Amino acid sequence: MAACWRGGETAAEEPEPQRHVRGQGATCDEARLNVLDVLLHAADPELVKRADTLSQLVGERCNYSAWSSELRRCVSGAKQVDDARLCEKLATDKQRKDFEIGLELVYAKESP
Repeated sequence: MAACWRGGETAAEEPEPQRHVRGQGATCDEARLNVLDVLLHAADPELVKRADTLSQLVGERCNYSAWSSELRRCVSGAKQVDDARLCEKLATDKQRKDFEIGLELVYAKESP
């Protein structure tokens, strides 16, 4: 029927683009990159100044502490700093503690 409507011409079917489906949610690198972007656009100039260091900490802690797919997805989807802070509830107590220790080390290195 479609061939009649088109005037009898045959159209080559285009293959559907293959989609990469990741079963594990966002990666730690995607979480790190999103944190970098969010911090670079933060209203707090101190967060902007530390964006690179803090995003590296997120990437390291995500990998070493084996963040869950839900936590990685939450951090990767954050649009603002407050959104990312809400993701904390998805972390285990140990993951939160490890991240806090990492933050303390970051700030200790910056202190004179």
